[in-house]
Amino acid sequence: DEPRLHGIYINRVKLAANRSMCTVFFYTPGGIADYEAKRPLLVMYKPTLRTALSKTLHGRYTPDLMFDFDAQ
Repeated sequence: DEPRLHGIYINRVKLAANRSMCTVFFYTPGGIADYEAKRPLLVMYKPTLRTALSKTLHGRYTPDLMFDFDAQ
């Protein structure tokens, strides 16, 4: 419910073969400049996102999260 993150959308997610890294690709209608402005908030919420992810995964480890802009 963070209003500063409105207008940013998850386009796709890529999980590494060894499941240690998960790249989350975001899209913003404002382009890469808008994404870069909002990226620090994503990084700030990274621990919360990993905790929520760990509660839904059935594995022993939770992958590290990376955020990237999806230009597709």
